[in-house]
Amino acid sequence: MSTSINASMIEDAIATFVHLFNRGEYEKASWIYAEDAVLIEDGLLNRGRAQVLGAAQEQNNFIKTHEVRLCQINEAGNLALVWCDYEIIHQTGDGPCVTYSGCSTLNFSLTETGLLIIADTGMIHGQSS
Repeated sequence: MSTSINASMIEDAIATFVHLFNRGEYEKASWIYAEDAVLIEDGLLNRGRAQVLGAAQEQNNFIKTHEVRLCQINEAGNLALVWCDYEIIHQTGDGPCVTYSGCSTLNFSLTETGLLIIADTGMIHGQSS
């Protein structure tokens, strides 16, 4: 099957990521490493990064990120939006500051009917300070 990636599919993936982030459902946004991913260029990803940054700020978080990529993560052609080399600093009132770091990934695959979001479990590294 040959299905091309179009702008609306990427917009949907970004919107889903932001929606999950706003609800605090970080695990459903698939926190994994994708070091072996194949880079696919797309101009919409910088806008996606801005949306995620905005969502984090609304949740009293601060994100530092250096790159957003659309990657092919396996031979089956599954794709992922990857926020590379990020840190999330979560302020918890008078409590400790918690920092998460790594790569945040929203996995999705293209099907005959459109976009299928894969909400699988990945890895997240947390550190209290």
